[in-house]
Amino acid sequence: MAEETPKTKTKRPTAKKRILQSKKCLLKNKSFKSQVKNAIRAVQDACTQNSPAAPSEKLSSLYRLVDKGMKKGIIKPNKASRIKSKLSRKLSAATQKAQAPSKYTERT
Repeated sequence: MAEETPKTKTKRPTAKKRILQSKKCLLKNKSFKSQVKNAIRAVQDACTQNSPAAPSEKLSSLYRLVDKGMKKGIIKPNKASRIKSKLSRKLSAATQKAQAPSKYTERT
């Protein structure tokens, strides 16, 4: 007897092309999201340190990345605004903490 081959539908060239395109977009989007996560970590680390100038520069570069991702459709608008507000609050709290006088200062 002859072997029966499973009857599967052959993929059309356009379907094959769409599969390739979606894989390429997936890699680009993954890479971009990784960049954003690294930028978020950099801002958070800079907030824990005491230098006031470094976090604001990193925050502006993060804003640029998030806006670009929102424009391309990688990041949704609401998530972008949440990221921005969360980190700006953290930055302002860190700068206020650094500028606030200590409770236990020496009296002269």
